[in-house]
Amino acid sequence: SPAGDLALMAELRYAADGVVIRKFDFASPWLRAEAKGTLYGLGTGGAVTGGIKAEAVARLPLIARDFAAALGLSPTFAIEKGDLNLSFGVEGGAEALLVAAQAKTSGLLMKSGGTALALKPEPSLLFKARFPYGKWPEVETLHFKAPFADLYGKGRFDSAVLKGHLDLTRFAKDFKNILKDCPPMVGLVYVDVSTSAGSDLFKINSFVKLSDLAVEINPGQMTIVPQGSIKFSGSVPVKEGVPEKELNGVDFNVVLEGGNIEGQWQRLALPADGRDTVLRGLSVKSSLDISSAGRLLGGVLPAPASRRLRTWQGLVLANVTAEMAGGAFKARVNAGGSEMRCTVGDGAWSIPSVRLEGAVSREGAAAETGVEADVAGGVAFERDGKVVFAEPAGKGELEMRMSPGGERLLVPKLKIKAGLLDMDASAEVQDLSGRCMLQTKGVAALDFAALKE
Repeated sequence: SPAGDLALMAELRYAADGVVIRKFDFASPWLRAEAKGTLYGLGTGGAVTGGIKAEAVARLPLIARDFAAALGLSPTFAIEKGDLNLSFGVEGGAEALLVAAQAKTSGLLMKSGGTALALKPEPSLLFKARFPYGKWPEVETLHFKAPFADLYGKGRFDSAVLKGHLDLTRFAKDFKNILKDCPPMVGLVYVDVSTSAGSDLFKINSFVKLSDLAVEINPGQMTIVPQGSIKFSGSVPVKEGVPEKELNGVDFNVVLEGGNIEGQWQRLALPADGRDTVLRGLSVKSSLDISSAGRLLGGVLPAPASRRLRTWQGLVLANVTAEMAGGAFKARVNAGGSEMRCTVGDGAWSIPSVRLEGAVSREGAAAETGVEADVAGGVAFERDGKVVFAEPAGKGELEMRMSPGGERLLVPKLKIKAGLLDMDASAEVQDLSGRCMLQTKGVAALDFAALKE
């Protein structure tokens, strides 16, 4: 770390029933902190008495100067004045343990390349909560406020509210001169989450709205959502006052500019007490415009794949069902595309319609994974307004099995029946993580006359 004088004076005592802080004083060029107080009755299940208070002041100019590289700050950025004031308190009471924390900047003066920067209002965080003995904790206030965000929440698990917004345009404007690698971004995100009590459960309802969103996830690659919304609802079962590691009765709906995705599941139980993940009744339906999907996935797909996807037009529909329990799972997919078209350098590919039916299954954690798929559809290539290749009704069948350790792949069936190619083959791949030995056999017939000049 950068050179600087550090000093710590502390007199602490920890026992089974409590904590005593007679003195805690930490001093450095970057941070000054102190704490004092006592808490008795911790871990006894009864009332806690006493209280502990802590305060700290972070010297932002020195932190920005000495830790700029670690924080990813721009080399032209500097903080000339300003502190981050922190406070934390815990107080015992007859009915509950009270916790309060606050963080707030003050007197902030920043510059980038000699130009003054301002964050108004200055960022702040306020948190207050009660921890009743033997009951669920309750947040009285959670409020984060900054020029680019305003987030507010309160309540307990079965009666909570969380609302706010994030202005990505303002964030990028303020932080492009502060952070060395702040990506370009614009748009607004609105969040509204609430919970309510039910019979032996609590319900969750959430709504997220996206407006004029564009974020550069990777250099030169943008994820773009002109307009969109996400709705989600479900419930968490409660047993003897404790929430279970389950999320049940879920419905969700994602609406985008060029389509939507909607689905549901009956039960999702996360691993607990030796139980594997359990998923029951998952069903997802989607209808997406390909160009819209290209804009959505543009920031996460490899750049060549993203560019190619954006050249396609058409509609893709899919329906997926799945279940999982005890290391076993099964899933089915039915998908199709219509009026799909892609322009390339000297012509255009068109797919009037295509259909996929498939399944993935495994009987248990130690069993092999099986894949089956049937594809049918037509494709044509046009050049200068003329069709130079056409396959009106091609078909394909695939059957594949993967060993539990992933070392062996068996393909007992690979069939293609089309005007250009008629093939019936099988294959086996051994030692996938090593030499990767491939054995194939089958017959194939290629009709060159099917190609038109």
